[in-house]
Amino acid sequence: MENLKRHYARIGALLNVSVRPAIRRFWSTRDIDFLIDVIQTPRGDAFDLTVDEEALPNRELHAVDVPPKQQPLLLLVERRNAAAKRRKETFLCTTTSVTGS
Repeated sequence: MENLKRHYARIGALLNVSVRPAIRRFWSTRDIDFLIDVIQTPRGDAFDLTVDEEALPNRELHAVDVPPKQQPLLLLVERRNAAAKRRKETFLCTTTSVTGS
């Protein structure tokens, strides 16, 4: 995860990663085991990644496109299920702050 934090720092953002106990939602047929949220802090934009502890061994997080500062970062989340099938999801992460060059 430290490698991901460095990539987020390159686009001028903080990355907070937390692991939580699995939560089963009775109103949903699909368990949500990975969350990404963007918040603004006094120090700039921050991305909060939350992963259920049961799902963590089956998740791989990669920064696919690591651009220069103030450009979007492409986050790839690979999920493996019990049948060893992979499902890939991508998230475009960008900051709202603008700094001079």
